[in-house]
Amino acid sequence: MKKTNILNRILIGVGVMLFSLPAAAQLSFSAGAKAKGDSKDGVKASAGADGDAASDADAASDAAEPAEPDASAETEEAAPPPPPPELDPEPAPAAEIVEAAATDTSGVAGYDGGFFIKTNDGNFKLKINGRVHTRWNFLNDEFNVTSPDGEAGTNHTMRSNFELPYARIILAGNVFDPRLKYCLYWDISTNTLIYGYAAWTFIPNKLELKVGKFKRPISRFYLSSSAKRAFIRAPLGNLGSGLDTGIQLSNDFEKAKGLEWAAGIFNGTMGANGDFSPVVVGRIGYNNGIKGYDETDFDGGPLRFGVGFSASTEFNHDGNDNEATHQTVHYLSLDGMIKVSGLTVSAAGTLQSQALEYFWDFDDNDDGPQSGLAYIGSYVQGGYLFSEHFEPTLRYGFLHDTRVDEDLAEELTVGFNFHFFGNHAFKLENNLTLFMNRGPDAINDETITLRDILFSTQLELNF
Repeated sequence: MKKTNILNRILIGVGVMLFSLPAAAQLSFSAGAKAKGDSKDGVKASAGADGDAASDADAASDAAEPAEPDASAETEEAAPPPPPPELDPEPAPAAEIVEAAATDTSGVAGYDGGFFIKTNDGNFKLKINGRVHTRWNFLNDEFNVTSPDGEAGTNHTMRSNFELPYARIILAGNVFDPRLKYCLYWDISTNTLIYGYAAWTFIPNKLELKVGKFKRPISRFYLSSSAKRAFIRAPLGNLGSGLDTGIQLSNDFEKAKGLEWAAGIFNGTMGANGDFSPVVVGRIGYNNGIKGYDETDFDGGPLRFGVGFSASTEFNHDGNDNEATHQTVHYLSLDGMIKVSGLTVSAAGTLQSQALEYFWDFDDNDDGPQSGLAYIGSYVQGGYLFSEHFEPTLRYGFLHDTRVDEDLAEELTVGFNFHFFGNHAFKLENNLTLFMNRGPDAINDETITLRDILFSTQLELNF
């Protein structure tokens, strides 16, 4: 019995050993597999130390086969190596950057002397300006009368009215290239195209070609924008100006510094009626830095000046025109402007002659239109801007018809302007004018002078 118990214990011990050997081997194999798995697949303990870095550790492990680990390495959990740094993408070549900038057709909009829309490359631009002038007039008009007994005398009437002389919109800018410019100037109240032209700049500020309808370059006052004038109406004695259709070469003279010039060929009065007798107009001048086509000195500063000489002649000198209406007309004009410390003074003188035959014909014709010197016109005007807003003005002008004895028309205008924003954008203008018209009385063949008084006030908005 005792031997049997001993034998049973031996058999049990052997059985335990036999079962223990596979278990120990299994545990040893599992530990080695775990250590290797931590370095290759990344267990939770390692991943928890570096967030979502398991995939980065995989990439590092696959890139290089690790060395055979020693016993101590198998028992430690090695931290995964840091991920490789991200490299900046290779910069685009300089040529590609330049090409991208040159073809940038995205745009911007804003206000700079007018509302504008333009592309970033500058090839397309639309600038929108508007002009609204509202006016009230009061006129005391004097005229000749004959009494019931046949005696000559004068009488007068008084009348007043509102006017809307300007309600205009201007579209200007460039298309396809900054050198290709355009302008459309439309009067809404009369449904009339005032300007309509295209211009190409060959050399900036030196050579420009303009084609279409625009102002003839012959009068400083008329060449000045209506938004930049100091008086409500044109001066008496201003001759030769006008809008016309034609072609012109210039150095963009209205903005030029130093020498300014322009030369053009236009339809003229007869050309507009279909008769080929164009008008040739030329202008040359000098500008020492003055804004010579702005009648108010907002800049201030020391003495500045500009002077210009203009000439115009019809290209019809063969004597074939209708003598009553189609006469060859010539103009010569000299004008100038000075500015100093807010004071602006400008003046001009113009001669007009006409010929019935050929270029110059001094023969008088008592039975019809006469040839030779026809009109002499001149004016001088000034204004003084102070406190950036207030501007009193004064002007004298005259027009003399040399073909009529004792003929002389004169004007004397005093005015006061208030510039709300210290510029031409929004202003109130007031003019009081005395017109004196001297000439022969058709009734008693005596020289008389008729006097008219005109008061005008105008609220002007330019944007």
